[in-house]
Amino acid sequence: MEIDNDRDSFATRWAHRVSARSTLSLNYEYLDVDYENSILNTDFRRHNLFVRADVRSARNQYTFDLGRTKVDLESGEPSSNWLVRLASTWQASSISSVGLFYGREYSDTMTELLPAGVASQATSGGVATPSLGTDIVTGELLYTERTELFYARRGNTFPWVARLFSRNIDYELSPNDREEKGTLVDIRYLYSNALSFQAFSSYTILTYDQLAREDRDAVTGVVLLYRAGPSLTAGLDLHASGATARIRARNTQTTEFPSPLPTPQGLQHTRTMRCI
Repeated sequence: MEIDNDRDSFATRWAHRVSARSTLSLNYEYLDVDYENSILNTDFRRHNLFVRADVRSARNQYTFDLGRTKVDLESGEPSSNWLVRLASTWQASSISSVGLFYGREYSDTMTELLPAGVASQATSGGVATPSLGTDIVTGELLYTERTELFYARRGNTFPWVARLFSRNIDYELSPNDREEKGTLVDIRYLYSNALSFQAFSSYTILTYDQLAREDRDAVTGVVLLYRAGPSLTAGLDLHASGATARIRARNTQTTEFPSPLPTPQGLQHTRTMRCI
């Protein structure tokens, strides 16, 4: 994978407290990405200038960003577009919450693949977004529009979360523009301080308009974790994934890709067991 790169970032903020529960701020963010292989990847610099309104109450939290985002490519014309982020969280009860996130901004494949804690720009409100996938082998600039709705229930024994998400991805250079729609359910059972179980399932539909192709990905898994000591944790990870790809013909008929290992309805299955 020719995606090694150096990233330099800078951010500054001027904030004004409107009241005890609301704040307005003017923000500027700068990101400089320099790829080690500049033949397969395009170096770029991103500038984000936006106004943020942050409103909090006893049960609710709202964050709204509005501004402009501009990208200067090392080789190519600069691009600019709107930057919009809206994150809302409502505390339905002491142990449950409902959240909504909407965002439009420039990003890149490497930022989307980084863990949430490492990414240069965290999603407002802490709402996670689906990964672009592990099939990406080059870093590329993209403009993304995403929406997510989630319900989370906390608890000492049985916490769980359910998510619905949708995302449109517009690549600046390659014809891989696509739309993603899907759902994710994550359920956990905390048997004791040392033993816990996790079950998760996700289903995603990916539509490639320029390639007249539609993919459907499904992942289901179970994780068992046992904490043997303060610095020792053992675990077992079992998960199965399935994928099917279809080409939409010009007459609107659908043709499935043949699977190298035929299974019912052309679905390709992968089962994995991993010890942690």
